[in-house]
Amino acid sequence: MAITFNISEIKKCECPNWIIGMIGVKFGQLIPKSFVGIRNNRHYIKCLCAACNKLHVVGASNVKGGTTKSCGCDKGPSIRRMKTVHGGSHDGPLKVEYRTWRSMRERCLKKDHQAYHNYGGRGITVCDRWAYTRGGFENFYNDMGKRPKGKFSIERIDNMKGYYKENCIWILKKRQPRNRRTTWKVIYEGRIIPASDASLLLGYPNRHAVANWLSKNYKSKARAINIEKFLQWGNRRGPKKNKIS
Repeated sequence: MAITFNISEIKKCECPNWIIGMIGVKFGQLIPKSFVGIRNNRHYIKCLCAACNKLHVVGASNVKGGTTKSCGCDKGPSIRRMKTVHGGSHDGPLKVEYRTWRSMRERCLKKDHQAYHNYGGRGITVCDRWAYTRGGFENFYNDMGKRPKGKFSIERIDNMKGYYKENCIWILKKRQPRNRRTTWKVIYEGRIIPASDASLLLGYPNRHAVANWLSKNYKSKARAINIEKFLQWGNRRGPKKNKIS
């Protein structure tokens, strides 16, 4: 892409031999025409962009290494082509599924994303089948299908693992907080459920009964605790007076 600083900041000097060899050779859409100079130890050259037929100053090493292939004039169309695959765009028929996929990738892969520290920053990954820009959305859609009608979002069954087909479901947003890392969870009859659900299933009128006990006896909510531990404690204390009969 073309430079974003003032060209007057570039210092003129003798053209290096490796840049002389680039003059007239096409790199992507760019054809180096002349050497401009150095700024912050980086060499800059003037290139003709074959896509827009305009001259632009770009970094020589980026051009030679293939990082910069055009002045940026073709970026818009290429992004639009990528986003409209199978209708996945901001206004396409699969716009909701596409946004879900894009947001999932960004919070796991982009370090400057505001939620990265809660996802990619703590090791939550996106499987290779879904992660790639080319083909990733199609694979995600084929695996997860169309989002159900209503306020649904993508959710990981095991909150400590990443995004992949076997670990993801569409879930109502109002139920999503029950699977957060900040929610106490227990293993009840072979299933992992929120502690509040376990309290009700055990007949406690106070839905926080199990969670309160867990908070006093365990430091981390990372793993689900077997409900048997709570039951053993309850048996030692005797029957609860406020327990529903």
